[in-house]
Amino acid sequence: MLRVLISLPATGILTIVCGLSVLATSIFTDRYQEAIQLFWAKGILFVCGVSLKVEGLEHLDRTKRYIYIS
Repeated sequence: MLRVLISLPATGILTIVCGLSVLATSIFTDRYQEAIQLFWAKGILFVCGVSLKVEGLEHLDRTKRYIYIS
């Protein structure tokens, strides 16, 4: 219960800050959007206490985008 009380406001604040940052930087350049999105995703996982282990990353093409659903 304590984790929920901490993670919900923290994810909301993180989403607002990162979302506004992406909007602000998109006016001038697309250069920083991916870095901000990555920071947001890792921040959400950290705040919620989720550990992430990636295997087989070398098999992915870095020029393509992927969506994984589990």
